[in-house]
Amino acid sequence: MASVVAVVVLLAAAPVPVGWPAPSTALSEDKAVLDKARRMLREPWPDARRRAVKKLAALGSPRAWELVRDALEDDEPEVADEAQIALGTVTDPQVLRGLLGRDGLRHGDPWVRLRVAEALGRVTVEVDGEALVRVLAPREVEVARALCWSLERLAKGGRLGGRPARIAGRLEPCLRRGRDGLLRADALAAIAALTPGASRGTLTEALSDDEPLLRAAAVTLLAEVGAAEACGAARHLARDEDRGVRAAAIEVLAAARSRAGVEALAQALEAEPRRRLRLRLAEHLRALSGLRYREDARPWKRWVAGLPADWCPAPAGTPATRAPSDEGRTVASLASIPLDSDRLCILVDLSGSLWAERTGGRTRKELLDDQLLALLERLAPEAHFNLIPYATSPEPWQKALVPATARNVKAAAREFERCRITGKGNVWDAARLALADPGVDTLLVITDGAPTGGPHWNLELMTELLTWERRWRSVAVSSVLVDASKRLQRSWTQLADRTGGTSTAVRFEVPAEKSRSDL
Repeated sequence: MASVVAVVVLLAAAPVPVGWPAPSTALSEDKAVLDKARRMLREPWPDARRRAVKKLAALGSPRAWELVRDALEDDEPEVADEAQIALGTVTDPQVLRGLLGRDGLRHGDPWVRLRVAEALGRVTVEVDGEALVRVLAPREVEVARALCWSLERLAKGGRLGGRPARIAGRLEPCLRRGRDGLLRADALAAIAALTPGASRGTLTEALSDDEPLLRAAAVTLLAEVGAAEACGAARHLARDEDRGVRAAAIEVLAAARSRAGVEALAQALEAEPRRRLRLRLAEHLRALSGLRYREDARPWKRWVAGLPADWCPAPAGTPATRAPSDEGRTVASLASIPLDSDRLCILVDLSGSLWAERTGGRTRKELLDDQLLALLERLAPEAHFNLIPYATSPEPWQKALVPATARNVKAAAREFERCRITGKGNVWDAARLALADPGVDTLLVITDGAPTGGPHWNLELMTELLTWERRWRSVAVSSVLVDASKRLQRSWTQLADRTGGTSTAVRFEVPAEKSRSDL
């Protein structure tokens, strides 16, 4: 016993290695950081509170994570977003257990539940999937969808604990007919990630479901799990009545890299009525063939007819990769930006910056009045469009897309010219509202680049969320950036590239004396 005591005494008396802080010093430093961050969280300035969240996440103690979780309730989106992003870096098992309970997924605030549900999909350590799925309630659609997405990401990343078949079984109620279409599609994706082999029957059954979102998800997921029937299903669904389903089938056919695939792509190009999909079909065919034909199906069909049965493209072909957006391209007016869609919803940011005076005492908004009309007049007669000005909240011109007749174009331009809404730039709610219209295939966001209001503020987080939100709907997010910084241009370009859109910078220095006809 005496020898044990001696060892303990010697260890206690041993000096701390050079360069290591003494335990009491480390504890006092952690307490100082915690106290400073706690004070910063009480500051009236959102930026100070956001920086406090970053300090707390770097500290990583259980008490620090409690304060980060509390910041999810902050009224300012830049603070709450920072907390949501930070929670994706949690590695402490005790903190993770708390997030599955009252500190997170069982919290009284639905926004806290939603933010935690998304953040759990980004953690880099194992998460108890069975505990996670027990919290999932299909009636709370938004949170349930986020949880399905997190289960999918964790399963694909090998970070999901528990029995995959049991977790997948608990998700089956989300697939029932009558449930929200996006929830059904997201649940199907989670099940496919959990049980790739066993899910093939469920995926095949979903191909003929009445819900277009489920059909689009099913054909995509069949290809992801390596099902032999994916290409055949895609050939059939390339003729589907729903544009989103056809878009999903086109991506599967291109990824097949086979003669049957390119033959189906050429046939689809001949019959496709939507401009954006025709452009995408031609883009795939050019990448696979090395030829430069455009949207006329006839030369493509002649090319396919001469291919051998065992044809496959050269390794350089990358049909699933879109051409990068033209970052850095600057134009003088909206009239010179590309219009790759005939089902377009235009979102216009009317937060404070557009009301600032520019050349000759005119505001950006007055300049935009003229240029928006010029843009709308370029729409093809068969096109459909809508206009959603937004500031603190979106104020749509119409409930859904309308034909681009001369009368509608002039009416939309007049309404926009009279629009005087101001406030913070809530692009998130405007985008969600636009995505709710099933006819839309492109969002065109006209903004100075910086979201300042609404539920989300961080552009990197919004890029991830919008990429997820539009994946079964195949909607592109394009942007026109008015006098935006290079940093903001890079962020919007990333969103455009992830969704198949374009991002263009515009200079608003039009001389005040020019008339509308000069534009």
